[in-house]
Amino acid sequence: MQLNKPALSLLSGVLITLLSGCSTIGQTLTDQTTPNSLSETSIPAQWQGSDSEEVRTVWHDIIQSPQLDKLISEALANSQDLKATAARWQAARSQARIATGELLPEIEASLDGNRARSTFGETTNQFSLGLDLSWELDVWGRLSDAEHAALMTAQQQQQLYHWAKMSLAAQVSTDWLNTIEAKRQYALAKAQEKSLKDSLAVIEDGFSTGIREALDVYSARAEWINGQTETLEKKQTLNQALRQMSLLLGRYPSLISDIPDQLPTEMVALKAGLSSQLLERRPDVQAAYSDVLSQQSEVLVAGGNRLPRFTLTASVGATSSNLSDVLRGDELIWNALGGITAPVFNAGKLEAEEQRQQYLLEASIADYRQTALNAFSEVEQAIDNDYLIAQQLASAKETVLVSKQAEQQAFESYLAGLENLNTWLQAQRTAFDRTSRKMQLEVLYFQNRIQLHQALGGEFKELPSDG
Repeated sequence: MQLNKPALSLLSGVLITLLSGCSTIGQTLTDQTTPNSLSETSIPAQWQGSDSEEVRTVWHDIIQSPQLDKLISEALANSQDLKATAARWQAARSQARIATGELLPEIEASLDGNRARSTFGETTNQFSLGLDLSWELDVWGRLSDAEHAALMTAQQQQQLYHWAKMSLAAQVSTDWLNTIEAKRQYALAKAQEKSLKDSLAVIEDGFSTGIREALDVYSARAEWINGQTETLEKKQTLNQALRQMSLLLGRYPSLISDIPDQLPTEMVALKAGLSSQLLERRPDVQAAYSDVLSQQSEVLVAGGNRLPRFTLTASVGATSSNLSDVLRGDELIWNALGGITAPVFNAGKLEAEEQRQQYLLEASIADYRQTALNAFSEVEQAIDNDYLIAQQLASAKETVLVSKQAEQQAFESYLAGLENLNTWLQAQRTAFDRTSRKMQLEVLYFQNRIQLHQALGGEFKELPSDG
């Protein structure tokens, strides 16, 4: 078809307009983006109150307990949430393969056969063999940007999977410690109940001999009954912890029995490392950064969609009434064609899509910055807690000793008639509460070390399977 001069002028003007915008695509993204360049926060050289040494401790070395190691491995194998996260990672990898395939030519082969009979009874056969090729040339890098976006999304999902494993290991360890603490609190409550019962027996003996008053008997009996109630409450808390632990392991929520009665005796000290290394170490921070890189490429893809597309198509084939002739390829027919397509009018939809992707990029950068700030805050808080809980625990141990001495003194004074029953009962209650608080602090100290290790993004290593 012969184009007239006005048509040629119009087509040239459209192409010039389109091509003139090519150099502006992605100009705002030419600067190299790094984690530190996105942080928008002054990062100190080291953590406050911490030595700057590399974190090398692996997860299973934090608490020296082979039983905990097995429970963590069981949870990792059975967790449905973790399996879902792994499936999303694999799906993202498949999507990246699809995006990579868009850069390559697409080739299709066909073999057709047809038999027809005319009204005169004549039968004819028709066979055709064809090979078709189509290929979009990545002139502006749109397809490469789409591939990079998909690869960064897959990388993000992989990092989220690793973070989910670390979080699950931390949760199992924390719940394991909570369950041990619940068992210890239950044992303490039973010991306290027995002590109150023994005290009641002493007072009842004194009442029977006339040296104690009925009011003392009633008060001691009320305290013993209250102790029974507290024991039942501690038993309820323990059962809830056991069922929660069973559920976390992927078991039926029953009262599991493979939980020790005492806390581990050893725990490895951690070094916080350099604060700037946190951005390169924590999987959740890395995932947020990968999302930024993916979204940057999505902006470029949206910009590339506004530009012309260049395609190549080619086909080769043969047609004959004899199948053997077609397969030999004696009479091949081929053709090749190059084409260009470009958006001319779409009511601003492509421009709006590019703007939408730009806003999503801004949101992604903000999310990354907030994730990084949260990570810094978690580490700093855990470092502070490590010192403060240790100081509280030291004071609590001393308080327990003093409280038990006060309880013994109050008991002896009561028997000697120097103090009333309420003084003795209050001393008993104080000693019980102080012992309970010491147990809580011991567990908190362990749990804070676990939180510090996770916050630092310490290394994670799966245990070898029993098989």
